[in-house]
Amino acid sequence: METVQELDKTNVNIGSEIGDTCPVCRKGSVEDVGGCNTCTNCGAQLKCGL
Repeated sequence: METVQELDKTNVNIGSEIGDTCPVCRKGSVEDVGGCNTCTNCGAQLKCGL
């Protein structure tokens, strides 16, 4: 049986910076798409530069 590790015992960064794991779907990674930090999985726009 597989179990999910507790968040404080992993080295995954969940956040809105490039390279982080998406805080919305927790599956995709955050990349710069058209000037916005966007999730590669769900397409959520997390941060847009001015």
